[in-house]
Amino acid sequence: MIAALPAAVLPASLAQTIVIAALPVLRDELDVPAAQVTWTLTAFMLAGAVVTPIAGRLGDLYGHRRALVACLLLFTAGTVAAGLAASAHSFGWLVAGRAVQGIGSGTFPLALGIARSALPPHRLRGVVALVSAVFGIGGAAGMVVAGPLVDAAGTPWLFWATLVLAAGALALAARLPATRPGGSGRIDWAGAVLLSATLVSLLLAISQGRAWGWGSARVAGLFAGAVLAAAAFTAAERRVRAPLVDLRLLRGRGPVTITLATLVVCVAMFGSITLIPQFVQAPRASGYGFGLSASAAGLLMVPMAALMLLAGPAAPRVARRAGSRVPFQAGTVCAVAAFALLAWAHGALWEVYAACAIIGAGYGLAFAAIGNLVVENAPPGQTGVATGVNTIVRTVGAAVGAQAVTAILAARTGTAAKLPPESGYTGAFAVLAVVAVAALGVAAAIPRGAGVSLDPREARGLDSGNVQVRPLE
Repeated sequence: MIAALPAAVLPASLAQTIVIAALPVLRDELDVPAAQVTWTLTAFMLAGAVVTPIAGRLGDLYGHRRALVACLLLFTAGTVAAGLAASAHSFGWLVAGRAVQGIGSGTFPLALGIARSALPPHRLRGVVALVSAVFGIGGAAGMVVAGPLVDAAGTPWLFWATLVLAAGALALAARLPATRPGGSGRIDWAGAVLLSATLVSLLLAISQGRAWGWGSARVAGLFAGAVLAAAAFTAAERRVRAPLVDLRLLRGRGPVTITLATLVVCVAMFGSITLIPQFVQAPRASGYGFGLSASAAGLLMVPMAALMLLAGPAAPRVARRAGSRVPFQAGTVCAVAAFALLAWAHGALWEVYAACAIIGAGYGLAFAAIGNLVVENAPPGQTGVATGVNTIVRTVGAAVGAQAVTAILAARTGTAAKLPPESGYTGAFAVLAVVAVAALGVAAAIPRGAGVSLDPREARGLDSGNVQVRPLE
């Protein structure tokens, strides 16, 4: 299990960011504007936000292991489609393949649900932190390997390499403990449609605001549509017996502050990792870029991945002594420092390397802590649902962060210019620093956890809720 659960979430976590360092290359190969090529990232995140709660519900109805394998199979199909589309230079099919890949995000709550059901209490916190850290480490690794893969073998290998990991994850997932269906009811398809409408309207308005005009009828209509769809989604989820997102889990100071802190820190973190590769690959003639190749831009992320790898496992050790809130706060402090550094000093490459290392430490601490904060504040038997809700929030925050910084750069770019001015990047990094400060303020309001809440049935290896895992012999 300790091998299979992290392996199950690794392919999707790698895939969500593997296109980031290659965005300038994809833009040129596909001959699309910078604001549009970002949809190769956003399509994955949108699909993940919608599919994650559905995957959790399917796990309740048909067994978590079965749902986990199904997510991995669909992720594999999307990976093949994206690889073929990249070979054919088809932007539309590439976005579609990336959307199918996003179904792999459903592996995260399913893996945590299996861990909560089958592991003894003294092993749970470490495994939850490990799975959460791998979800973040995979994201950093995707940014590191993307450049060398593109320069050595071309953009299709961004997806063929991920396909190998997916095959290994499938082989390990088949060896996980067998699970029995324990839930009843139906999938909330109306909720899925309304959630999709909300997210697509919001992100399309953000990404196309400058091209269409922020005061245009289309942009105003999209924002209004997002608000109306969100209101309809909230009303529908309160009435349905088995909601896609159980809004009752967001009641109380703990769940509300954890959810808000997750959203804000994801906006800041994913906004930064979208900006940095584009910044360093800008030609020196721009007056601020370093003219790095895709490989060099990927290697720039090595300090981020290394510090994330070191900081992630440290989070549960700190949490055992001071609570899970403390490593999350430490991670947000790192984020504030890194973004302030990038906004103030980015003229030398070593300054960018230092900022990436600080971001990695903050990313590792914050995301490992989030997993434990959610588990500690979830009612017994509802861990899978709670982690599913939190994963939606992470994905929405990541998508909003990526599109928001793209919109900031686009707003500073002249109509005839191909590259944004330096002030666009400086302003974007300054905005991210302010967002990270807001995350730090929200983190201070998170109540101190009393520890992982387990009932006697869970301590014996059985979930107290819908999903039942056979005792490990």
